Amino acid sequence: MQTVRLSSYWVKSGNDKMQFWIGKDFMELNGTKKNIGSKVFVNTDGRTALPLRFITELPGWDVKWGRQDRSITLTKSM
Repeated sequence: MQTVRLSSYWVKSGNDKMQFWIGKDFMELNGTKKNIGSKVFVNTDGRTALPLRFITELPGWDVKWGRQDRSITLTKSM
C-alpha cells in the first residue's frame, strides 16, 4: 500500500482560510503570510502535525490549556 501525502493543508473557520505546507515554518491566513515558528511535519505514523495555537488564535479563537487534565478548550466570541 502506498501512502499519499499532500504538500499543503487547508483549514477553514467561518470566512477565514489558512494554508499550511509540509516542511515550511510559515502559513497563510486569508492570503497573508504568517510565521508559525516551527515547521509543519508528518510524524512516523503518517499524521500531519499542525500548530494548534496558530489554527485557533489567528482567526480569533481563545485557547486555554488545562494542566491538570491535559485538556484544550477553544472558545470564540460571536
